[in-house]
Amino acid sequence: FLFVSIRGMYIGIWAERAKRIHDLNDKRLNEVR
Repeated sequence: FLFVSIRGMYIGIWAERAKRIHDLNDKRLNEVR
């Protein structure tokens, strides 16, 4: 149970980080245009 919750937490953190990086890339693209 603990392992599953820790894995889920890591997946959530990774997804949040990926989303933030994606948003930053979108902002950079908009600035270039």
